[in-house]
Amino acid sequence: MRLAREDETAMTAIIGWWRMLHPDADGSGGDRAGRARLRRATSPLDALLEPETHALIARFAAAAGGRWPKGKKESATLEMRLAVLALALAQIEPNQTSAERFASAVGRTPDGRYPGKDDRRRLSPARFGALLRASDDPETFARLLRRALRVLRQVPFSVPQFIRDILAFDDEVRRDWTFQYHHTRRDADEFAETGDALEASDA
Repeated sequence: MRLAREDETAMTAIIGWWRMLHPDADGSGGDRAGRARLRRATSPLDALLEPETHALIARFAAAAGGRWPKGKKESATLEMRLAVLALALAQIEPNQTSAERFASAVGRTPDGRYPGKDDRRRLSPARFGALLRASDDPETFARLLRRALRVLRQVPFSVPQFIRDILAFDDEVRRDWTFQYHHTRRDADEFAETGDALEASDA
């Protein structure tokens, strides 16, 4: 499901669920037990065994309203993507957000520079390619996505755009990720991403 920038209600539902999962800046609140279980989840099925994932699906379905897919196959695909999103967002801290796209962040060098021809990237080209090719296999995709998130650790990136990308993850998203990973459209992307950082901070 492609989540347009105009779908503020659906995005707010997901961002709200994500923030409720994590404690506040002072350490209060959050769902520590639920977050810990989702952080240990290694597959969409693992995530679907947790009530927190079903809370996310229910919140999103209510916010999406008539945009929720009518077909059984399309609905099941969206549910699996939300399960992947649940285990992924459990790995990401609420203060871990910025304007930079996820694929751009993993495509930088470990010290945060744009890589030269022979520089090592945070996520190797082989592992990045495996992630993109695994998108039709939810279990493998979830496992490789968790690995990529562990590589980033506390490196910030645009969580709202990450959410849109995971929900859609079609050929257009995969193509865009290759450009972001290689920083081919650097200036245009950085200009467009400014709104994403503001959106995450305002949600």
